Amino acid sequence: MNPAAETPLVSLNPEFLFYFVYLLITGQLFVSQGAGDAPSVVGPPAWLVYAQIWWERFAVVSIVFTGILLVVIINLMMRYRRLMMYQDQVLFAPLDNIPPTQEAGPGATPLAPPEEPSSARGVPSGATHQLLRGAEALLEADDPKSWREAVLRADEALDIALQEMRVGGITPEERLTLLARLNPEAAQLARETRLRANEIRHHSSDYVLMRREAVRAVESAHRCIALLGVRQ
Repeated sequence: MNPAAETPLVSLNPEFLFYFVYLLITGQLFVSQGAGDAPSVVGPPAWLVYAQIWWERFAVVSIVFTGILLVVIINLMMRYRRLMMYQDQVLFAPLDNIPPTQEAGPGATPLAPPEEPSSARGVPSGATHQLLRGAEALLEADDPKSWREAVLRADEALDIALQEMRVGGITPEERLTLLARLNPEAAQLARETRLRANEIRHHSSDYVLMRREAVRAVESAHRCIALLGVRQ
């Protein structure tokens, strides 16, 4: 028998044969009948080569896009979680610390602090309204940094007003808790401004603040101070 007449498949070892089958399954090689009885190995058609190239490119782009999308989703979830956490701590948690009502039956009312003479109550100075006017001026700017500063000034004006009116409390949160017992409507407005200000303080420059949110926070401070009877 002439060795030169042997076909390539006759002298293949088992390892190469398995590799050859793998190439056939994956579409990288084709077996076609040659001029004689022995099969010959030919390459895949051109359209399949181009299809495989574009499929590989599509797979790479899909993996990259999926990774970017996953990072964005995780970042949004973390921001949402922080927002909910701060909202629970700042907006709702202080209300849980309000002293219980008197044990006087179904019509009981919350405990009220002892009345003080009107002359003993402090009247806020012009610093409160100066801060509010400065906050309004900052709202006219197109810079989000100025909007954040406007909210912080409005919150500072609220705290000064509560201190000078002798609402009581050591920390701003304690003063808001006491205010909720005296004037719930004013306390709710103050909490809206305080929530926005605390979000800015905690997140610093990475906090995305819309102008309408800043305007609403400053307006809430205005309404709260008006309800408290602060004079110009």
